[in-house]
Amino acid sequence: MECAGNKLTSEKVPYTAILTVLTIFLISYFGESRSRGVAIAFKKTLPFVLTSSLLDLEGRYLFLKGMIANTKVTIAGIYALNYNKISWLVATLERLSSFQEGIYIIGGDINVALEPSIDSSLGKLHFSQRKLRALKKSLAKLKVRDVWRQVSPSSKDYTFYSEVHKSHQRLDYLFLTNSHLPSLQHASIGNISLLDHAPVTMALIMDSLPERDFTWHLNDSVLCNTTHRQKIPRVLQQYFEESIYPQVSPTMIRETHNQSSEDSLYF
Repeated sequence: MECAGNKLTSEKVPYTAILTVLTIFLISYFGESRSRGVAIAFKKTLPFVLTSSLLDLEGRYLFLKGMIANTKVTIAGIYALNYNKISWLVATLERLSSFQEGIYIIGGDINVALEPSIDSSLGKLHFSQRKLRALKKSLAKLKVRDVWRQVSPSSKDYTFYSEVHKSHQRLDYLFLTNSHLPSLQHASIGNISLLDHAPVTMALIMDSLPERDFTWHLNDSVLCNTTHRQKIPRVLQQYFEESIYPQVSPTMIRETHNQSSEDSLYF
C-alpha cells in the first residue's frame, strides 16, 4: 500500500493504463479556490469485495470496508487541511472507530509531525502539546501504529518540504492495527519529486490470499496482422516515454505495460 500527500495518484502512469490494472474509489471536492480529494486503489487481481463505505463530501476522507479473500478489512484515506486540523482529525478518527472492522489501515496526509523532535527539521511544534496529546490519544484508542516509525524507531526522514518555513516535515503516514504488525514486511519513504509530497509505502503478508498462478503473455495471433506489427513500436515508445519516473516501481511499469500494450492493439 502507498500514500502520497494530497494528490489523487501517487505514481504518474497514463490514465488508461491505470484503469486496466487498478480499481479506484475516489471522493473529490472542487471549491472556489482549490480542489482536493482522496483516492483508494486496488489492483484488479486483488480479491477485494466492498461491503460498506463512509465519505466526506468535502473530499477530506474516504473509508472503505470489505473482504479480501476471507479477511475483513477497513481502509481509510485521510487528507487534513492546515486549519483546525487537530480537532478535525480527532473527530474523523472517532468516526472511523465506529465504522471499522477487521484489519484496518489508515493512510494519508495528516498535516502533523507526530514526533516534532525527529519528524520536523525545525524540531518544534506549531501548536500546543495538549492538542498533540489529544491526537495521539485518538490514535491509541484505535490501536494502530505508525508503520514507518515501527521499522525506523530513531531515524529521520521527511515527506514534505515547506518553502514558506524553509523546513522539512513528515506529514504523510500509514497506520496499521497493532495486532497485525507481525504481518508487516517493510515500510519506506520515497523521494519528493513529481509530487510535493513523498510517497510512503508498506508491504503486508496476508495468509488468506490465494496464490496466483498466472503469467501474462501476448496473444501471438495479433502479430499476423500487419497493422498491429507496425503499431507495436509506436505503442512501446509512447508508453515508456510517459511512464518511467524514479518513483514508479518496476512492478507497476511491467504490469501496466503488459495490459496497456495489449489493449492498444485491440482498440
